[in-house]
Amino acid sequence: MSEWDYTNERVLFWMDLNGDFEWVCSTITSQNIYGRAPTIILLTMRPSRLFVEIRFHAVPSTRKRSATSRREDLHIVRNARVQPTASTAVLQGQVVPSLGAPASSRTIRRRLAEGQLGLWRPLRVLPLTPTHQLLRLEWCRARGNRTAAEWNQVVFSDESRFNLSSDDHRVRVWRPRSKCLNHAFALQRHPSPVAGVMVWDAIAYNIQSPLVLIRCIMAAQRYVHDILQPHVLLLMQRLSGAIFQQDNVQPHTVRVSQDCLRTVSFLPWPARSPDLSPIKHIWDRLGWRVGHPTSLKELEARLQQIWKEMSQDIVQNLYASMPDGIASCIRARGGSTVY
Repeated sequence: MSEWDYTNERVLFWMDLNGDFEWVCSTITSQNIYGRAPTIILLTMRPSRLFVEIRFHAVPSTRKRSATSRREDLHIVRNARVQPTASTAVLQGQVVPSLGAPASSRTIRRRLAEGQLGLWRPLRVLPLTPTHQLLRLEWCRARGNRTAAEWNQVVFSDESRFNLSSDDHRVRVWRPRSKCLNHAFALQRHPSPVAGVMVWDAIAYNIQSPLVLIRCIMAAQRYVHDILQPHVLLLMQRLSGAIFQQDNVQPHTVRVSQDCLRTVSFLPWPARSPDLSPIKHIWDRLGWRVGHPTSLKELEARLQQIWKEMSQDIVQNLYASMPDGIASCIRARGGSTVY
């Protein structure tokens, strides 16, 4: 028997006369193909063959009627796009009066999912002015041809603060999966005076420094005596030809710090660019694994333990991603990246 295309409304096929005609007809008419049922409308006898023409007709759907119309669905999705941080309850309270019919929070979530909107944690970024973006773009373009092996010569350093209470506040945004970098779905982050601890570390391709706890304000003199002299200078002496990277906060740029590092080669760094450094992923990893300590002493102990247990393979994978991170910033025209 010949093959036929189920997508056509009318189909003509043939079969040999010695075939089981009754079985073929019963099989054809019992199918439900793409929501349409076939009916035999014409039989034609030819020498040694029987030609059969069938026609498909729509099958009544047994699916429950949607609680909202297509226009109402678009209204729900539009509200979520305008207010990406609104909760399901808030969206429900805004759209139900205009719908003219009750709609549950489950219906709201279903309509948003059908509109390709999911509930995600927002990307937290530093605010970037046009000048910041231009400087970042120029910096990345100047280093866009560097290979991963060349980045392996850089020693990255940074400070980060870990708080006893998370600053996430369970804020979520409604956005499509691929729109993480859209500024409409990002939240600007700023320092907050919550109880916590500041830490400093440096990473190289084959080695990493101890995790230094900073229990007070990091002034320039303290930066020199507690970090540069006991850690950075010793690390740079061990790594011949290495280049040191640090950001542009005041303790790093004052004369006393620059004099301490006069024998060290520096990598110029654009302002407000923690996303360009692979060390930011180290902070993310520490934050994920530290859990919910109840005291500063417990927080410090957990951070030190996680740091000691961290594999150097993780650091080397981050170094390998540097060319991709630079390319991502260039594509973003100097804007924020996820690398």
